[in-house]
Amino acid sequence: MPRTPPPPASWIWWVHYGLCVLLIGYVVIYVIIPALGEATFGYTDGRFRDFAGILVMAKAMWSGQAGYDLESHLAANRAWVGPELNKVMPFPYSPTMLYLLGPFCPLPLAWAFAVWSVLNLGVVGWIISQKDCPVVLGPIVFLTPTAIMCFTLGQSALLATAALIYLGRETLRQPIERGARIWLMALVLWALTARPQLAITAGIALLATRYWRPVLIAAGLTLLTTAILTPLLGMRWIGDYISLVTHYDRVTAPPAFAWALVPDYMNNLRALLTKLDVPDDWSTKISTGVWLLSLLVVLVSAWWRRVPPALVWGSCVLLQLLLCPHVNSYELILLYAVLVFFLHINLVSADFRTKAVWCIPFLLCLTTVGGPFELVRRSLLVIGLLAVAGMVAWLYVAALRRSRTLYNTIA
Repeated sequence: MPRTPPPPASWIWWVHYGLCVLLIGYVVIYVIIPALGEATFGYTDGRFRDFAGILVMAKAMWSGQAGYDLESHLAANRAWVGPELNKVMPFPYSPTMLYLLGPFCPLPLAWAFAVWSVLNLGVVGWIISQKDCPVVLGPIVFLTPTAIMCFTLGQSALLATAALIYLGRETLRQPIERGARIWLMALVLWALTARPQLAITAGIALLATRYWRPVLIAAGLTLLTTAILTPLLGMRWIGDYISLVTHYDRVTAPPAFAWALVPDYMNNLRALLTKLDVPDDWSTKISTGVWLLSLLVVLVSAWWRRVPPALVWGSCVLLQLLLCPHVNSYELILLYAVLVFFLHINLVSADFRTKAVWCIPFLLCLTTVGGPFELVRRSLLVIGLLAVAGMVAWLYVAALRRSRTLYNTIA
């Protein structure tokens, strides 16, 4: 979406860049420096830091000492923390994650986390520097509790947000059938296969916008890179991985994993079903089925009527957040991708778009757990998410009707 930036000397730019400096300072002072001073980085008072637990497993897998089975999970984490440990962080990532974390494995955990945090800051800097990033609003989004939680835990949601924005923005341009652009899109999609649910969402959106070549290339890269790691992981890793991801709920997961699966911290269909006393295994299955079916509806309808790419991407990301069963509260930072795509939808006025997206940082301030007003915050968050989903659904239907009218006129 084209926008006319304020003059360089405008006060709003001072606010914009001042917020960027504030974000850098906060992450350095309150995230990186304290992490470097931890006695046992990543494990304090029985609590895990996500990045540390994941990197410990990646190191063990690269050394051939662990796979996807529970026994090797426990062994790797006991070697890190101590023999009395009886719970571990699950590793539900595909082998692609080993390639992404490989460069960090030679580093000590705390220093690897520091480098990872700087990488996240660089990614956020890239996001904020884009022409479709609203002035001031962009930095505010990444100063919300949701974004800060991503930095503190060392989560990959910030990188996933950038990847989805990049892929979606590429589909807004004129199609190019061959060349480096297609391969770069395929490489980004391959990186997303580290978290298969994100790759499914992005793959469906690419197919719906008729970018099938990056999907085919990414699928081939995934098969090749996974096959290369199979001798290292052992032939039984496939069965262990399938068992892990198909029992990724509080009912059927082993107790050593189940403690980390908390639907109460989620804001999706699975959390709603759990609150309605549906067993978590069935909540997960129902959510998965509804999510995949909804993505299929987007794919078929977008192919049928040529829905604007920005609307396709916004819809797919929202379906990921609301229906996919494995979405924690910090992953709502993906709403920034919805914000970017919404700004490119020309079915409503530019003035309405630029004002409506200010609801995103408000929603991202409501994700914290605990406190006397938790119920109020969570209720407002759910209402806000449903309102955003309702707006996007209304625009999607309007786009289908508009496309049908144009088709009938041409016919």
